[in-house]
Amino acid sequence: MNQFFESFFSQKIQTLYKENSNFDETQLFRLMEKDLGFKNGDLENCFGDFKAYFKENKHLIEKENEKENQNEKENQKENEKENQKENQKENQKENQNEKENQKEKENQNQNENQNENQNEKENQKENENQKEKENQNQNENQNENQNQNQNQPKPLFELDSTMPIYVNQYQGSTYLDLRKYYSVDNQLRPTKKGITLNKNQWEKLKKFKKKIQKKIDKLK
Repeated sequence: MNQFFESFFSQKIQTLYKENSNFDETQLFRLMEKDLGFKNGDLENCFGDFKAYFKENKHLIEKENEKENQNEKENQKENEKENQKENQKENQKENQNEKENQKEKENQNQNENQNENQNEKENQKENENQKEKENQNQNENQNENQNQNQNQPKPLFELDSTMPIYVNQYQGSTYLDLRKYYSVDNQLRPTKKGITLNKNQWEKLKKFKKKIQKKIDKLK
């Protein structure tokens, strides 16, 4: 077999064998004849040693196929390793993002707790100030009441425990004060129930003393 046909047959055999690896040499020979447009037996008649050539090269073809399969497996294995590395990097990145998010959430919760504690302290301080102010106002009121009681003249006499009788002076005039009082924290406070008589009114009232007494005795 000359060099041209040997190269041609070699390429043709490799192509046909890769596509039909389960075929024997006779079946491949028929495919080659059909592919080249020859009748059955033409190639065999022209090249009687084709079968021997096929058997000789079949081993090389199988070896080449095994090498290609091995390369394909190695490439697949390499791709799997690359994918595994990529997945590992992606998982590491996700874990890192998750840790950062967790840390950010913890910081946010910590800040919220700090703000709550700060607000609570401020509210507590405000309440303390309010209470202190109320106590101060209460003390001032007590002192004011005490001063008023100290400055208030003693009653002339008392009709009962809630109705003291005062004789006071105001702007140079003398007045008789008959008024109902009430007690708050052991302190007497005046009510609107009462009457204040000036000196002239008191003199007129005294003139009716007998008539008033007579009316009272009549109503008994």
